[in-house]
Parts: sequence; C-alpha cells; structure tokens
Amino acid sequence: MWTQKALLPAACLIVLASQALAQYNPGPSYNSHPGGYGPKFDPKELQKLANAAHRAANEKIFLKERLDMLKMQKQELFDKLDKIEDEILAAFEATDATQDHTLIDIKDKIKLLLHQLGDLEARVAGAAAVAVRNEACLPSLAGRIESLVQSNIDQNAQLSKIDTFLDEAKEKLNEKLGFTVEGANDDIATVKDATKAFTNLLNTRKCDVGFENVPISYEDGEGEVYVNFGADFGGNVPAVYCGVQGFVSKLNLDKSQGYGYGYPDPRQTVAFSTDCKAFEDRVLIKAFDYSRGKGNSVDSVIVEYKACSFAAVSGFTH
Repeated sequence: MWTQKALLPAACLIVLASQALAQYNPGPSYNSHPGGYGPKFDPKELQKLANAAHRAANEKIFLKERLDMLKMQKQELFDKLDKIEDEILAAFEATDATQDHTLIDIKDKIKLLLHQLGDLEARVAGAAAVAVRNEACLPSLAGRIESLVQSNIDQNAQLSKIDTFLDEAKEKLNEKLGFTVEGANDDIATVKDATKAFTNLLNTRKCDVGFENVPISYEDGEGEVYVNFGADFGGNVPAVYCGVQGFVSKLNLDKSQGYGYGYPDPRQTVAFSTDCKAFEDRVLIKAFDYSRGKGNSVDSVIVEYKACSFAAVSGFTH
C-alpha cells in the first residue's frame, strides 16, 4: 500500500513530467545539412523546458513545505487527542466511579427502608392482635362488674333486715305500751339502746376499694400480691370481693423465620381468673392465666378489689 510519505514525491515527479511534455512539442524538423542524423532542438524550446523544470522544482519545495506543515498540524491534533484522553476521559471515568458508588449507596438505603417497612408492618399487626384480644375480654369484665353490683345489692339486703328488725322492735314497743306505761318504759329504753347501736353500726361501716397489678409468672401462669388496706377496720376481718379488670400482654415475636418479624398465633385464647382473701389489715390477691397461644404471654393481670366491714358495736347483734 502507498503511504502518504511515498505518494507525495511520486506526485511531484508526475507534475514535472507533465509540464515538461506540455512545453516540449517538437516538429518534423530534421538536419538539412549533409551528415546530420538526429533531430534539431530550438534554443527557445530548451529555455522553456528549463523554465518549466525550475517552476516544477519550486512547486516541489512548496509542496514539501506544505507537507511539513500538515505533519505539524497532524502532530498537534494527536497531542490534543492525547490530552483529551488523559484529562477528559479520565474525568469521565472518575465521574462514572462516583456515580457507581452513589448508586450502591442508594441501593443500600432502599434495602434499609424495606427492612424498616417490614418491622413497621409486624408491629402494626401485633397491635391489631392485642386490640382484638382486649375486645374479647370485655364480656368477662362486664361479668365482674355485675358481681360487684350484686355484692352491693347483698349489703343493701342486710341493711333492709336491720330496718325490719327496727320495725319489729317498734311493734313490740307499741304492744307493751298498750299493756302498761310502766312496763313500756323498760321497752322504750331497750329500743333507744338498739337505735343508738344501729346508728353507731352504720357510722362504723367502712369500705376500701383499689386496683392492683398482679405480675404473672411465665413458668406456672400464676401470681399473687398482698395489699395493705387504706381503711382501719378496727381489728375486724372485712368481706372482700375482687374481679379482673384487664391485663398487660407481652409479645414474643419470632425473628427466626426469614425476613421481618413473626406474628402472634391468631388462634390464641385469652382467659383469666382471680381470687382474694382478706385479713385484718390487708388482702391477698391471686391471679391465674389460662391463656393459650404461641408468640404471646401475659405480663400482668389488673384486679379490682373491694373490702367492707361493720365494726363490733356493744348492745347490738346482727
């Protein structure tokens, strides 16, 4: 293949030859004198050929200078291309590396957000399950409240019996007054004493009401606490009533099942009971957890108690 360096000198030679042939136009002139054998050249024609050769040489010099200038321009172009490759392309590579790091950071943040979203979904589901179980306890709480109301009704019945006793005492008094005024004086005194004793009895009726949080043992599902009375029952042991008012649950979410957190068992049952025993100055409250289900345990049971008592009053028996 022809290279640029080899092609330009060849082109110069072709130009010189063409100009020389264009200037040379020999006619059919022959030597007229005897003994002449070759063609005869005109001096003017030779001068033209010399001038053409000189111009061709000048053009060769001009083309060489032009070629040298083109070489310099080519080298400058190559230098600029090298500079572009060293600086601009290197900057592009650095920018690509920075963008790659940025994309990796964005991917990591998206993964973190997905984990946090899974955690939030698990917590919302757990809170919804607790709300459903609390709603299931409402009938049991209503039953306990009815039990306390019934205890008040029973105490009101006792007060009614005392009223009946007073009415009977008044009737007996009237009967005795009908027989004799003197004998009635003793009965009147008895009624006064009984009325005074009854009044004192009503004044000594005391009650103590409170709520207590009973911790539940994880091993046996039971718990108990002693609570000191806020009222002084004068050494008497009061009657006590108690009922479950609520509970505090503790979720044990399983984290071993792949991505996210586990969920409480949706078939879990919730059941509690309580018992209490009164002493002179305090009450023993027990709570029992009969709940069943995976992933959830009861931390404590909230129990309401009510203790009431009549102090001993001389001169009155009930």
